[in-house]
Amino acid sequence: MSNEIRSLLQEKLDKIKCFYKCTQDITRAIEEEDSEKLLELLKNRQEIIKEIEIVDNNLHSLFNGDFHVFLKKILQCNGEIKKVYNNILKFLNKIQEMDEKNLVRIKELFTKINEDISHLKQTGNALKGYGFIGKASYDGAFIDTKK
Repeated sequence: MSNEIRSLLQEKLDKIKCFYKCTQDITRAIEEEDSEKLLELLKNRQEIIKEIEIVDNNLHSLFNGDFHVFLKKILQCNGEIKKVYNNILKFLNKIQEMDEKNLVRIKELFTKINEDISHLKQTGNALKGYGFIGKASYDGAFIDTKK
């Protein structure tokens, strides 16, 4: 059972490392304000989350879904299993920090986008008021053909 736990925890650690790298890429996409890249990365991140959930379900099935028994087993283990588990926790803490910073940045970005949209609407309304937008040109031109 210990080998199975170790292999599942190692698999989870590998997936969490991918998750961490994806979160770093999301941070760069937010800084660059690249919304297309950001959407692609968020979809990729969601797939990684699904993969991690599968590994978690496999781990929990070993302990009949009892997290306390699982945690007790991990804390009793010395060596590689505990080391892998601690690495998982370390990466999760780093990811959480980055996510909190990214959330603040993304809110600022959405606020900026909303302000830009509002400004464009105001500009469009002003141009309509002056007759530049929304009115067809019905003014004709007279061409004197008798000369």
